[in-house]
Amino acid sequence: MDIPLNAIGKIEAGDNKGWQVKVEPCATDSENCLVLISRDFSNPEAEGYDDWVEDYESLKQYFKESKWLISWA
Repeated sequence: MDIPLNAIGKIEAGDNKGWQVKVEPCATDSENCLVLISRDFSNPEAEGYDDWVEDYESLKQYFKESKWLISWA
């Protein structure tokens, strides 16, 4: 599973189907990441949530548990 950083993807299947997802690194010297989900990142008023993961393995597990199928822009 390849999960790009700083790219917006659309959740095609799984939890939050139809929403968008973006993964941002917390710091350049850390493996920690923020998982951001939004109904529409282009709308600052859109409903959205975030979560934190410790490393890339945790990130892959997060995506697996969410049952996400993502189409990346």
